[in-house]
Amino acid sequence: MASNEMEKAKTLLTLALFRPDPTPCLPKEVETIAALLQTATNKCSPANVQNCTKWVLASLVPSERRVEPFCNYLVALANSFRAEDASRIKGGSRPATAQEARVPSAARRRLHILYILSDIMYHVKYRLQPPEHGQKSFVTKLESTLPLLVKSASSFVRRPKQIGKIRGLISLWAERGHFSNAFLDTLRKAVDEGVTKGATGEPDTTAQDSASAANTGSKPVPFNMPKRHGDLSTAWYDLPPGNWLRWIDGTYPLDPQKITPIEFKPGPAREELVDAVTKVLADVKRIFAKESQPEDQQVDISEMGERLERGDNGEILGGDTYYGWSRQFCRKIKDKEQ
Repeated sequence: MASNEMEKAKTLLTLALFRPDPTPCLPKEVETIAALLQTATNKCSPANVQNCTKWVLASLVPSERRVEPFCNYLVALANSFRAEDASRIKGGSRPATAQEARVPSAARRRLHILYILSDIMYHVKYRLQPPEHGQKSFVTKLESTLPLLVKSASSFVRRPKQIGKIRGLISLWAERGHFSNAFLDTLRKAVDEGVTKGATGEPDTTAQDSASAANTGSKPVPFNMPKRHGDLSTAWYDLPPGNWLRWIDGTYPLDPQKITPIEFKPGPAREELVDAVTKVLADVKRIFAKESQPEDQQVDISEMGERLERGDNGEILGGDTYYGWSRQFCRKIKDKEQ
């Protein structure tokens, strides 16, 4: 799970860095920051931390859209530390290599991530010229993932010194005025929750927490239409492909000036659209189901390789095939011909 989360977070960070916002980064930059973070978390020296800070100030802070993927990458990186520790314990019958012996524990490396972020926040606030450049957007983007990182670094038993260091960091951020008092209380609460989780032996659920960070309740999130499909500051060739469809004509080339984000009417989505999206999400869940199909479906495969959904009496309710035309579309075309 941790490796899949890392791959996904790294891919999203790569896409964000490649966008011309304001200028695209070179492909090697992703591997550069990954190596810098690994070095700094393994050995949290001033030089290693400053190398990470320099990269963030040059490649990340000028772009608001790159900060959130970077923060999500840090959450995935923190989760991978616990998985590495577990694999080392599982393979404890063999002696540790010299390199493994030098790697700190997951608890210490998660603390090092907080040290790196603290140094970045200091430079963003006090060293950038002009001082306000990028500060507000960077700190705002941090607020969605920083509680997860604080909670994960606090969720280890018998580590009072580490908990004291984390509380000291939060007090330092309060003195520097990085966050509001309400958010600082949220961070202190995250420390308490991490300590409780570690003491009760609950499993590490930082990955699940990060995936559901945007969902702030037990009720399902309603489907709402955005104001537009894409960002106005995005170049035409980086916009979602749906913005191209209305301008595709076999007799004329595409006019880049016409390719702009489609405007929508914000608010609750129509019932037909919600049903279509729900069906797509159900199909995705079915595709990635490893062992069983959803309980409300009886799925069969025909001689043509078509996936059929049957009712209790065996009648065909629906299905699909990789040949391209759905069963409903074929029936619609046949009815038109008749």
